[in-house]
Amino acid sequence: MVRVKLKRPDFEHQLFPELLKTAGAGTLIVFGSVADRTETGFSDVDLLWIYPDDLPKRYITSTYMRLSKVILKYDHLQHHGPFIASETSIKVKSPLPPEAIKNGVVLRGKSILEMGGWSDGRDVLVRLVNSVKRLSDSPPNNLYDLKSFMSWLFLIPTLSFRARGVYLTKPEAIYRVREISDHWHVIEIASDIRKKWIRPRSLLFSTAITLTPNPWRINNHLARIMFRIPEQIRGMIPDDFWEEANGFAQDALRFADR
Repeated sequence: MVRVKLKRPDFEHQLFPELLKTAGAGTLIVFGSVADRTETGFSDVDLLWIYPDDLPKRYITSTYMRLSKVILKYDHLQHHGPFIASETSIKVKSPLPPEAIKNGVVLRGKSILEMGGWSDGRDVLVRLVNSVKRLSDSPPNNLYDLKSFMSWLFLIPTLSFRARGVYLTKPEAIYRVREISDHWHVIEIASDIRKKWIRPRSLLFSTAITLTPNPWRINNHLARIMFRIPEQIRGMIPDDFWEEANGFAQDALRFADR
C-alpha cells in the first residue's frame, strides 16, 4: 500500500466549480496537466473520484456519467473517463498508478490517500504498443484518433519504466526517454504538436453530449466525423513519423523486458 499526500489547489480553474457541484460526495482529485498548470489545448481532464462505500450504485453511475459530460463538453477529444473507486477498494487495488496523482490537487475530501497496488504496467503497455502499430499502418485523418495516438506515445515511457520496477510520473519518464529508444525524437515532435494544439469547440457536440444518457457511446463517433486535422498540425508531422513512432513503441516494449 502507498500513502499519497496531496494539496488543495492554490489557483482557480473554470472546471473546478462544476466538478465540485457534480460530485457531491467522497473525494475528488484532479491530476495531470490541469493540476500542475502545464495545460495546453491538447490536455485531457484527469479525474479520480473516490466514493463512499455506502453510496447507492445508481448514484455512482449517474455521478460518473455527469462527470464524464463535464469533461467531454470541455475537451471534445477526451478518450477516457474519470477513474473511480470506493473508499475501501482503492486501498486494495488502485484504478491507476499511484505516482500518476503525485502532483494532483484535492477539490473535495481527504488529502491523504492510502492506495493499493496497480499492475506492473506491462499488460497496458502491450495494448498501447499494439494500438500504435495499428494506427501507424493506417495513419489517422481526424483529430480524435491523432490525439489518442499521441497520448499513447506520451504514456508509453512511464509504463516501460514501471514494468522494470521504476515508478516515474509521465513527465519524469519523458525526460528520460532517450534511455528507451533511438527513436526518441518522435516524442519531441509530438510535444511540439501538443504546444500548438487548439482545443476544438462545437455547440452541436456539447448539446449531443448533454442530451445522451451515456456520452461514451457517441463521443468517439461524433468526434471522428466532426473534427478533421488542421493543415497547421498536419504540416508538423513528417512523412516518416508513423514508422518512427512504431519503432519507438516496439523499442519501449523491448526496454520493459530487459
